[in-house]
Amino acid sequence: MAVPFLPLPQKLTPQAAADYLEGCVPPHRLPTWEPILAHLRAASPARPESGRPLAEVVATPLGLWLLRTVYIERNSDPAPLLHRERFPTPGALRDHLFDRLIDALIDARPPLDGPEKNADRFRPRRHRDPRQVRAWLGYLARLLSDQDTRDLAWWRLPTAVPAPASLFKYVTGFMGGLAAGLVGGLASGLTFGGHRAWSMYLVASWWWTWKNLLPRRLMPFLDDCHRLGLLRAIGPIYQFRHAEFQDYLAADHRRAHGTTGGSRAGEETASENAGR
Repeated sequence: MAVPFLPLPQKLTPQAAADYLEGCVPPHRLPTWEPILAHLRAASPARPESGRPLAEVVATPLGLWLLRTVYIERNSDPAPLLHRERFPTPGALRDHLFDRLIDALIDARPPLDGPEKNADRFRPRRHRDPRQVRAWLGYLARLLSDQDTRDLAWWRLPTAVPAPASLFKYVTGFMGGLAAGLVGGLASGLTFGGHRAWSMYLVASWWWTWKNLLPRRLMPFLDDCHRLGLLRAIGPIYQFRHAEFQDYLAADHRRAHGTTGGSRAGEETASENAGR
């Protein structure tokens, strides 16, 4: 579907948002969107609260992108957007859109097969389970929040896991005799300045897999999330595409897992996803 390109200001009027959305909706679906567009156009510019909470959510480029991704590109019925009892505040409506974002992007951007598999940088390289993606991204969002940063740098992640001595014990138990040799080699690497960060990351990655918190192959997972539009890349550093989305996932992870940082979804699907 061709989406009109419009330079969007930081703050939009409800009427401008309605005009933009009307240009995004396919003609055959306009009837289902008419109540939404009429609601926005009836909102008074002098009284922004008259169109709340929808008018406030679509007043920003982020809100418009969420609405387009979750409801227009996924061909969903937009009627719930006007349910004031269900979404009494702009924050409740925005959380609803964040809650459906991962599923919507995975549905809209399936991986390609054959020679075209790596040609489209907006398609992931492999199919991802939305529930698992949410669990892993939620854990990462919480780590970044705990570290008070927006930057997801692989060399900083091991600081959030147990001390190296404990990690060596975990890896040994997880991999048996093979891991004992691996850990011995990694322990030697820790004494050589430039190798320390990478060695720590390798050991930590086994701990994440053993605890079902992150995929064993983290870098391909982050690359797929970047291709899906959930993350952005700045050199070797990843960031959540929107800081508000990171904050939402971090808070959701805390609510679901308390102070343990565990991942129930990860535990249930570890055997089939650990190699991803």
